[in-house]
Amino acid sequence: MRIIDYVDRSTEQHPDRLLASGGGTACTYAEAQERSHGIAAGLYARGFRLDDGVAVLGRNDPLSLC
Repeated sequence: MRIIDYVDRSTEQHPDRLLASGGGTACTYAEAQERSHGIAAGLYARGFRLDDGVAVLGRNDPLSLC
């Protein structure tokens, strides 16, 4: 199971539940899902397809999901 599958499943069950917070920033499961779907749509629009590999370089921080 991919990490986004966990976010999607949790969003279905508890969309308004807090996913991550810190440094004056917070986001719910629904907000994180909306952002991830937006990123996916942007990649798809640029020619990426479902089985293409993509890497993410970011801080080791729960707010990276937000």
